[in-house]
Amino acid sequence: MAYTGHKWEDFFVQGVGLAVSDDLDTWEKLPENPTSQANPAFYEIQSTGQRCLTHWRDPFLFDTGDRFIQYVCARCTVGDETLRGPIGLAQSSDMVNWETLPPPAHDRMTEEMEVPQVYRIGGRYYLMFSTHDFWLAPSFKNRFPSHPFRSTDYAMVGESPMGPFRIHGTGEIIADAPPPPVLCQSVDRIQWQLVFAGNSRPGRRQRDIRPFACNRG
Repeated sequence: MAYTGHKWEDFFVQGVGLAVSDDLDTWEKLPENPTSQANPAFYEIQSTGQRCLTHWRDPFLFDTGDRFIQYVCARCTVGDETLRGPIGLAQSSDMVNWETLPPPAHDRMTEEMEVPQVYRIGGRYYLMFSTHDFWLAPSFKNRFPSHPFRSTDYAMVGESPMGPFRIHGTGEIIADAPPPPVLCQSVDRIQWQLVFAGNSRPGRRQRDIRPFACNRG
């Protein structure tokens, strides 16, 4: 299991750790933690965005067959500050030793792409993530002047798990999804589903969980 860890220096610094379990009940953290961190060659250490911290969180693991790819929420070091919210990448062959990679090529549209996830569906790779309306870059929002942007889930599509990923239209997955958004994966022995869950109001979980992708079509 990959998870986000935090420490306080002059600001919050995030990193990714791993824990292992034989029964999915009792977990032991690896002594090598943190197993991946933001590399200043590619990623901001002190963010120039709205939140001053080291962004390296929300890890998602993807098994390509010959290596593992880790996708995280990060901030890159180049370009317009309102567009420096790419997906961060790391790779490993043993799940212990990780090499930080530069961000993949994808359309830039926000300060932070939270909870990134990649799924192979129908021979293509779908990059899904969440972001807030107040993080969206003005240059992106100006392309859709009459659209009521809000905090929700977005998607891009690519031909490989390393991108490039392209957005279509506004990129919103579910047009009428209530905030705040949550992307979940439901898995059993037969099939998996991607489902959406939201809060109808603070403290209450919305009950109508809706699948929008499934390996059975």
